[in-house]
Amino acid sequence: MEPIASTFSVRKARPSDAAFVHQLVVELARYEEAEEEVTLTVHQLEADAQAGCFECTVAEDANGQVVGMALHHARYSTWKGKTWYLEDLVVTETWRGFGVGRALFESVAAHARSKFAQRLEWQVLDWNAPAIGFYERLGADLDGKWLNGRLTAKALETMASNHEEPDQGSRPIPTSDRSQVWWRLRERRRRHPSHWRSLRGTSLHWRASGCCGVSHGENDQCPRGHLGGSVPWP
Repeated sequence: MEPIASTFSVRKARPSDAAFVHQLVVELARYEEAEEEVTLTVHQLEADAQAGCFECTVAEDANGQVVGMALHHARYSTWKGKTWYLEDLVVTETWRGFGVGRALFESVAAHARSKFAQRLEWQVLDWNAPAIGFYERLGADLDGKWLNGRLTAKALETMASNHEEPDQGSRPIPTSDRSQVWWRLRERRRRHPSHWRSLRGTSLHWRASGCCGVSHGENDQCPRGHLGGSVPWP
């Protein structure tokens, strides 16, 4: 159904807009032939908006129906400082060609300026000719030199499960914090149980720059001249 008139307005999204914003997200994913990739729910969208994870601008028709949206948020550049990112800009199909997309984009750009952002960034698929043309008409610089890096939630879980805690032996042990010493001793004993059984009744000496790595009797002088204290091996 074609819009009767091209009258619309742009405003900041309200909590009651979440379902309509989500519908536009799904519409965009369907257009990009990736609808099954959308796992975000309306409830999660509402919660994340309330938590301040992003900002959202919507366009509505004369009847108050949301017909387009732009979801955007802050980023930071080590070269430029504060920047702004446009995550998605979507206009429902029947309202395309009426200036809604441009109005939303200009609103986001103005918001980025108000946040003193040094640039506004976004992504566009290389086969999406209408979107590429839209951004080129706005004078945008489309840079094809960068590759996108990504780890999915499953990949993150795999990485976490495969991660091995690095050996803490070379790290400094504050002399005022014996709990760290004890934690380190327990961890080493867990990894090398046969070695630790042979060290019962001896002590560990340490200093601010780290453990000397040599076992001594309870009252022995550290042969390396380390200053600090000692605790019995567990």
